[in-house]
Amino acid sequence: ADATALASQHAAIQKSLEKQTITALDGIRKTLKKKLDVLEKEQKERNRERLKDKEIIVKAKETLTKAISFARRPGTDAHRYSDPWLANMEVKRKLAQAKDKHAARNQKLVDTKADFKVFEANLIRELKVALIGVSTISEIQNHRAAHAQEIEAVLGQLDAEKEWESFCINRLNKSGGPAMFETDEYEGFDDPLVGVIHEGLLSRKSKGLIKSYKEHYYVVTAGGYLHEFKKEKPHPERGEAVDPDDTIYLGHCSLDPLGTQDRKPEEFILTEKNEDGKMFQRSSHVYKYIGSSMAITKQFYDAISSVSKVTLGVVATGSTNAVLGRTSTVAKAQPETPPKSDDAKSV
Repeated sequence: ADATALASQHAAIQKSLEKQTITALDGIRKTLKKKLDVLEKEQKERNRERLKDKEIIVKAKETLTKAISFARRPGTDAHRYSDPWLANMEVKRKLAQAKDKHAARNQKLVDTKADFKVFEANLIRELKVALIGVSTISEIQNHRAAHAQEIEAVLGQLDAEKEWESFCINRLNKSGGPAMFETDEYEGFDDPLVGVIHEGLLSRKSKGLIKSYKEHYYVVTAGGYLHEFKKEKPHPERGEAVDPDDTIYLGHCSLDPLGTQDRKPEEFILTEKNEDGKMFQRSSHVYKYIGSSMAITKQFYDAISSVSKVTLGVVATGSTNAVLGRTSTVAKAQPETPPKSDDAKSV
């Protein structure tokens, strides 16, 4: 009879556990598994994006290295690849984009951590509800009262805040996320060829039917290029692409002297020669520029002269100015007093 009663109690307990506690615990297990699957998927996506960003930057840095190498070659090879300044701006742009995405990924980790704290608190609450049901089973209350009280006491001490604090101290990384995989000090970042000699606003005479001067933003680079931007100065640090509207390789250019009587004092002429021998291209292109002041003109003129192939000099002969002839490469124009504005004529 006792054996029959004991078996009946066990059967009743098993039925209650299967109906209440085991079902609740299985629901908690499924919820936890789902949550961990989501976290694992997010981690894989972050790693994939991180690797992709790193590969993009590595490729941009390789382009920079190659551009610097070509720029140091003698003769026509110097401009076969790209302006080192442009290549460096692209590295900076890619770095800026990667930093923004890196910061977003780390912020996502912070948000996930905060979300997981709430999730764990709910999980503990559901666990307490599931386990407290064991102590309320009548068979246990009647025959194992001490056990029921022990379960209730242990569950009563289970505090979500303390459990989370312990988990953070013992299991979570103390940092706000992984460090950025790249710094601003990469190979070639401070190479002299990635520098800018001068930049600012300058006006160029248009080549259309109605010839007029239009102001643009220009950059004269140490690699020997003059880049024109029609709108404004590019900002790679904001992730903006540095894409010039026009580019002139100054290693193929001759710079006319300042201060000739057939043009305004602030005007100067740059002639680009087709030295690559490309068919169906004009043998030369003439560009006319003017600064808003003589000081601005002189700044650009000196910058271009320092990297252009030829700078023409002038010599005074009587009451007129005559072109002396081509000087050696990177030669400076001889000082000349600008003509009076009353006698100057626009080119």
